[in-house]
Amino acid sequence: MIHLRWAILLLWIGCHHPAEDLAVPKDKLVPVLVDIHVARAAVQNASPGVRDSLYEDYFKRICAIHQLDMDSVRHDLDILTRDPDRMEGYYMEVVEVLDSLSVRGRHED
Repeated sequence: MIHLRWAILLLWIGCHHPAEDLAVPKDKLVPVLVDIHVARAAVQNASPGVRDSLYEDYFKRICAIHQLDMDSVRHDLDILTRDPDRMEGYYMEVVEVLDSLSVRGRHED
């Protein structure tokens, strides 16, 4: 029985990976994710070849506007893609920002 407990403990330790640190702080990454979300929506109806180049151009501009290194943002997106629970936390904030922009836009009409 003791061997089983040790085996379970070792298996749990082996499978438990601490969350990787992100290069970009959350308060800076959320606005970038909002802009990326809007950019993806803007290019979704373009033909596949054009869509990819347009998105890449938007991505470069988004990183420049937010004064962030493209590789750092891509790195963080890769980390978040591998950690759905963490990604959900970020995208809950993205949705809140998009909702507030939508409400603000309706009030300005």
